[in-house]
Amino acid sequence: MLAVEADEEDPAQVFHVRVSSKHLILASSVFKRILQVGFKEGQQLSSQGHTELPLPDDNPAALLVLLNLIHGQTRKVPRTVDLGMLTELAILVDKYELLETTEMVMDHWFHGLEKDVPLSFTDDLLPWMCLSWVFKKPEIFRKVTRVAQLESEGLLEVNQLPIPQSVLGTFSTIPEQQDIDVSTDKINRCRQDTLSDIFAYLQGILENYQGSTRTCPQGIECDGMLLGSLTIGLKATNILEPPLPPYNGFSVKGLLERLSELRVPQFCSYILNLRNIGYYSHSSVRTCGGIKGPLEAKTVELAQKLQGLELTD
Repeated sequence: MLAVEADEEDPAQVFHVRVSSKHLILASSVFKRILQVGFKEGQQLSSQGHTELPLPDDNPAALLVLLNLIHGQTRKVPRTVDLGMLTELAILVDKYELLETTEMVMDHWFHGLEKDVPLSFTDDLLPWMCLSWVFKKPEIFRKVTRVAQLESEGLLEVNQLPIPQSVLGTFSTIPEQQDIDVSTDKINRCRQDTLSDIFAYLQGILENYQGSTRTCPQGIECDGMLLGSLTIGLKATNILEPPLPPYNGFSVKGLLERLSELRVPQFCSYILNLRNIGYYSHSSVRTCGGIKGPLEAKTVELAQKLQGLELTD
């Protein structure tokens, strides 16, 4: 017999379900271990022929669906479920290692919802990450983890979903000031590393134009105009001074959009335009090319490294 809390607002309220231990043992390696003689419930089952197994943390409605599946009560199993219920089912499937037993029905429910896979960062993203992980859907898993890499604005947390911590990863906010193990993994790490590379690249440009060596063949006027406009643009978008990890409030996608809107004119191009319309008499004007093109190429290159995760990762 299983004892399950029936109402989250009233934890004292429970309902009991009489089940077959043989069905549970055949369906789930977890229940098989629990109901062996080495556990209290297994000893009671062996000596008395029955036992009570409390499951206070499980969603009652989802558990009942799974029990009906395990016991072949298919007419009591819903034909469709919503995302919330499928997520609750996935939690229990993962917890009790029931995928092989329930995979056909789970696939049917999963495909019924597949059109709703989020293409941007929404509240549904982590549930879909959970579903694609538990039900082994590599393409969906790659899509939703890529969205998380590009669009999350802070450290993602697993909460109660069965997503391995290695998928999300952890990162100390200021590594040199905190004695925290830094995970080498995955979404949080990829996002943070990419943002760090972009900020470092921007600082490198600023330092280059502030140095004694002139970048533009036309001299200090062009370098000065470019440095000034870049400084004003970065200041206006609050990224002149790079924020500290984990860069809360910044996403890779959002930062790229800010940088694409920067206006960084060149004095040498201004001179060239004047020559073309007859206001400048030099026979030739060499231009430096500015930073807009290289900056866009660099940021796109960094963002393209974020392609989501493989299940095998």
